[in-house]
Amino acid sequence: MNFYIVALKNIGNIFIKYFIKHPIVFSKIAKIGLDLKPSINNLNEKDLKIKTESTINIIEAIVRFKNENPNDFDIVFNILEDILKDYKNNPKTKEAIMSILDKINQEENNKQLKL
Repeated sequence: MNFYIVALKNIGNIFIKYFIKHPIVFSKIAKIGLDLKPSINNLNEKDLKIKTESTINIIEAIVRFKNENPNDFDIVFNILEDILKDYKNNPKTKEAIMSILDKINQEENNKQLKL
């Protein structure tokens, strides 16, 4: 359980570093995240048409964000790059992220079984 704290702290520090420098970028990212939540949730649907339409909506939103905010898009990729470096270079972060994703996957599978 301690490795969760290490991973969240490391990733949190990455986000805080960029948030302090670019708070408006974070508000834009949060808005697009909230706007995309229904499409992201639809990626779990069994219907291929729904999955495809949701994927297209997500891609369109990302492309629109990039075209409207090219500098902000670079910042997003810098954040992802820093997270990726931490993931690759810190075994505790990697283990915690994999464990968190596994737990999420198990919860999703349990939800599907209940349906």
